[in-house]
Amino acid sequence: MDLLSNDIAHANTSQNNMESYWQNAVSDFLPAGPFDCWFDKNPPASLFEVTSRTTKKTWPALKHNGKNNILLYSGSFNPPNQGHLATILYLYKYRKEFDILAMFVFTDPDDLIRGRMKDSGEIVLPQELRSLMFAKEPELSEPLEEGWLQILLGTKEGITQALISMTALIRGAGFDADLIGLPGGDKMSACSPPDEPPAELATWGPLDGFLTLNARRPVGFYTPGPGKGKASVPISLPGCTEWERSPEDSTLVSGSGHEESIGDLWLCKALTITGTPTIRFYATQRSASNGVNSTRIRKIISEAGEGELEELLRDQVISFEILAEWLKKQWQEVQPSDV
Repeated sequence: MDLLSNDIAHANTSQNNMESYWQNAVSDFLPAGPFDCWFDKNPPASLFEVTSRTTKKTWPALKHNGKNNILLYSGSFNPPNQGHLATILYLYKYRKEFDILAMFVFTDPDDLIRGRMKDSGEIVLPQELRSLMFAKEPELSEPLEEGWLQILLGTKEGITQALISMTALIRGAGFDADLIGLPGGDKMSACSPPDEPPAELATWGPLDGFLTLNARRPVGFYTPGPGKGKASVPISLPGCTEWERSPEDSTLVSGSGHEESIGDLWLCKALTITGTPTIRFYATQRSASNGVNSTRIRKIISEAGEGELEELLRDQVISFEILAEWLKKQWQEVQPSDV
């Protein structure tokens, strides 16, 4: 029996529980031998656990009849802001319409962020701090406790390999499952192919596809049409096939006494990415964005005084108190001690 077949046999003992597939996937690529102790403290892929939670976290049940989309939301999140929160909550609200079984959030390692920055002196919040800000955000407590939202720590390669292995195990047990990347709307550009900055989709690994939307943040390749029935066509992305509108009608969902759509679905294939994955774009007629972005927040942090931060940032970042406490410690360390 090969390794994958053996893992499938173990996973089948609790076939509907996604946790067993994750545990099997992670254990597969941890090395055995003298480096065990190092990997215990620095695993290439692990869940970010918050021990202070009183409610025992569950895991979502896999669907036998239907799609099980596993979403990877990866990015700098330097720091996590209200726009990131709005995106997560939007997809959680419409998880059934998007067929999202679970969302995994991965904050990029510090060195990866520094390598992308034009200004070497710009602040980089530690990966564990950024993860903690997600984990402690009160508005995320429900999806976290349900197990729909999982927060990951590790290396980019380790996280990707673990999720790909988990998805393969789930498929091997007879479920219809895909691992989908969720790049931010600002990453998809009409000026560069998807394998180049800012998208760099090839660095995500061989995923089954990508999902992007403009419901919570405008995208540069799409301008909403003037009204119902007059939807505009997205601008073609370099290195991709032409956008094709899905024959499926927009999914209507009821809420607050009215119906709303999760958007018109447009599809294209990324020709410059191995496997030519499909990019799915859900186009809505408006974007509920307040203009918050992490670049502007970092500028405020570097220029504002300690007493100004709460007024300027409380409504822009998530888990503001955690960020404020960390910044206070940093300032105390660099200030000269009294003589």
